[in-house]
Amino acid sequence: MKSQIQNTIQDILLEADGLQVQLHAHFWGKFDLIEKHVSKGHHIFATAGSSALDRKLSHNEEGIFLHLEDEAPLLIAEDLSSFLRNPQRFSNTLVYDARPSYESLFTSKQMYVSDFRDPEDFEEVEAYLKFIKGIDKHFDGLFGITNIHGVENGDLKNIQIQMENDSWGIEIQKELFNMEVLHSLNRLLQQKDQAADMLHLSINSSMHMVILKLDQKKLKTAIKMGLIV
Repeated sequence: MKSQIQNTIQDILLEADGLQVQLHAHFWGKFDLIEKHVSKGHHIFATAGSSALDRKLSHNEEGIFLHLEDEAPLLIAEDLSSFLRNPQRFSNTLVYDARPSYESLFTSKQMYVSDFRDPEDFEEVEAYLKFIKGIDKHFDGLFGITNIHGVENGDLKNIQIQMENDSWGIEIQKELFNMEVLHSLNRLLQQKDQAADMLHLSINSSMHMVILKLDQKKLKTAIKMGLIV
C-alpha cells in the first residue's frame, strides 16, 4: 500500500508534465525529485541537484531523512509539507523553495550577523579581534571584554582577552578561519558558568558568517535544518 508521501510525490511529478522538479530541503541544498527506489528500508525520492554532492532524500514511516556520504540517515522533517511551498518555474524546471528567513527563525538575541563573508578575511589576526569584539558587543558584553590584542608569527596567531577579573588566551595555527576560535570561546562560557547557550557558526543567504547563540533544543532544530557549519 502506498504511503501518503509516495502519493504526494507521484502527484507532483504527474502535474509537472515533463518538467524537472526540484525542492530545497531546508538549507541542505536543492534536490531533484526522482522515481523512488528502496535502499535499506528507506524510499529514496530525491538526489542532490549538484553532481558534486552525494546527498539523497528518503522517507519511511518516521518521516523525511537526509542521507550524507558515510553518515547515518538524519531525520530532518516529519513530512513533505514544510518543503512543498512557493513553487516557481525556471525554464524547464519547477522549483519549490520554502526556506524561512533567518529573522523568522532567530531573534536578535540569538543571532549576530558579522561583516565577514570569506574565510580568507581571517589571514590577519586583526580580523579575529574584530570578530570576537563584535560577538561580545552584540550579545551585550557576553564575555565582559575590557581589552583584547593579538600577535602573529607566520601561521600562528595568539589572542589574549582581558576581562575585569580574568584573562583568556586563544591560539590559532592556520591562515584561514579556524573553528578553534569558537570552540575556545565556548570553553570560556563554560568556565564562566554561562554554557546554557553556546556559540555556533552559520552562513546566511547573503554568505555572511553568522554566530548563533543557542540552547540545546534550538541547536538540535538548527542542525536538522542544515544551518550549522
